[in-house]
Amino acid sequence: MSRSLDESPSGLTIQNDNSYTSTGTYTHRGGINIPVPFYGNLNLNNTISFTLNFDLNESREERSGDKINLEVGSFSESWKTGLRISYQFSTKVSGGLRYEYRESDTRTTGRKIDRDFGFDVNLAISG
Repeated sequence: MSRSLDESPSGLTIQNDNSYTSTGTYTHRGGINIPVPFYGNLNLNNTISFTLNFDLNESREERSGDKINLEVGSFSESWKTGLRISYQFSTKVSGGLRYEYRESDTRTTGRKIDRDFGFDVNLAISG
């Protein structure tokens, strides 16, 4: 959080900025045994992780020519939250899913909403 005050002969300007960030992660490690005929048990170790992020940013400027009556000048507010699920099936196969939701509102562009989804798969090839 920050707040600044600028006093000049033309008036008074107050700038307020706030920023919040939060992240939470949960990881579970385990394994699974799959019986395979004529081979025995196939032991697969795996790891799954859940990560949740949240960010909030606010900025507001207030101005006054007479140093008494403040008017809201420029402002911007934005926040986003995202979820990522990562899975490691073995030492050679891993992947993940992610989803992110964003909202922003500014004096110049107005309100905007974005959504993003993606996935990835990683295969280790060795020879």
